[in-house]
Amino acid sequence: MIGNVGEQIERTKGAGMSDKNSIAAELTQQAATLGAAVSANKGGKRRNYKAMADGKLMEAVEELEHGGEAYDRCVDRGSGNPAGDLQHAREIAR
Repeated sequence: MIGNVGEQIERTKGAGMSDKNSIAAELTQQAATLGAAVSANKGGKRRNYKAMADGKLMEAVEELEHGGEAYDRCVDRGSGNPAGDLQHAREIAR
């Protein structure tokens, strides 16, 4: 599915415009399906970034950006939206 994006890109090389549009439509549909599945399985609670000390908050921002415990917690048992958590944590860190 989505994991084969590189393969999908290779398929576009030398392909006609209609083939490229077809591949783009296929990838868009796969992304929508994956997004719906993630949304259906998540909806957990976001961590309380406001309650974190500055050091812990900055660590969480770093881990949400580049992977780590905060990212894993968000995906596995949190809101399921690391990008949203990252934006929220950055706003608090200002």
